[in-house]
Amino acid sequence: MKKSLYIALFMVLLSYSSARAMICSEESFHQKFKTAAIVFSGKVLLDECLENTAVFEVTKMFKGAPTKNVIMNNKNGCSYWKREDKEHLFFANLLSGKEFDKETGEPVKKYTFRRCSGSHHHNENQEIEAYKFVNEIHDIDKALSENKDPYYLKVRARNLLYWHDFERAELVLNQILDIEPDNVWAILEIFRSLYEQNKPKRIWEMFLTDERLHKAAKLDYHTNLGIEVVEYVDYAKFVLGSDYIQETLSDITVPDWDKEKRYFLSQGEARPMVQNVYITGLPLKNTTVLFNGIHHSDFVSVDFSGSKLIGGLVVEGRFVSSDFTDTDFTNIGLRNSEIVHSKLEGANLENTELTWNVSLDKSTYNCKTKWPKGFDPEAAGAINVDKSCE
Repeated sequence: MKKSLYIALFMVLLSYSSARAMICSEESFHQKFKTAAIVFSGKVLLDECLENTAVFEVTKMFKGAPTKNVIMNNKNGCSYWKREDKEHLFFANLLSGKEFDKETGEPVKKYTFRRCSGSHHHNENQEIEAYKFVNEIHDIDKALSENKDPYYLKVRARNLLYWHDFERAELVLNQILDIEPDNVWAILEIFRSLYEQNKPKRIWEMFLTDERLHKAAKLDYHTNLGIEVVEYVDYAKFVLGSDYIQETLSDITVPDWDKEKRYFLSQGEARPMVQNVYITGLPLKNTTVLFNGIHHSDFVSVDFSGSKLIGGLVVEGRFVSSDFTDTDFTNIGLRNSEIVHSKLEGANLENTELTWNVSLDKSTYNCKTKWPKGFDPEAAGAINVDKSCE
């Protein structure tokens, strides 16, 4: 009976991924829902409409944590919304990856909707089809939520994880752990959900305090998720900064006999490896930033001014509109990487490897900036704000 119900529920979902659900592009409602950060119906609050942002009053939340209002990037302008003063369905995406407040360093979420997000700018029949699809998903989740049996909780959690609805999935996974405290799958999926929601402090806290995570990671180490635990911890260590990590580590007391716990904490002290991330607005100024390597990652409007960067290789890393004023680069090698439209005034790159296809296009420096012997910053695209250093 349970198996047949499970199959029936997902057959309903998959039926909507056909080409009949296409609008504006080759992307189906199925794909749009899965890739959206949040999905909701609502209308703009005209009194709170600004040039760059608009506040939308939520009528119904189909994906994401329940909320009264959603703030989104306003590309259309307030005059557009005055003409469209009615309820619409929105498939909203995060504006820019893992974003942080430039002053507090706390994670923030800013949303935008694509031109082909699947709703208000299309004809009435297309919007009806979109509503039909999201209501099907909502009704299935509601039906599953009415049964607290562990089996149905697991089905609901897997369903939410499939749709990348990590906020709701985390709540259901915790319900599973209330019943089955040592459920390895639930523990690791909660950890992944924290990473997907960009909650570095929660990731680090769970790593330090929840021994079930260590046991789960050890049991599941040879699967992708078990290996990713290390990646998520490394991400948290990097964005929280070395000072925060050392302070929290110093608060942990480990008995001499607890070798396993001591081993995992020693992993927490290791330099992080950062890979495959898009980070915006992170303030890491006037501190020490340790890393073992940075691979295939983008950093936009990140502030490293006055900091000491101690690390290894940066491979295919991209720093855009970032601040490296008076930054000390120590034992860092840049390979196939870019520091563009950024500030390098007073930076010390004397012991930095810059010989492997490095672009400094439109970045600025001055006569206090120190370069490796024989390196020509202007040939790499940098601009001397002091004009001449003779």
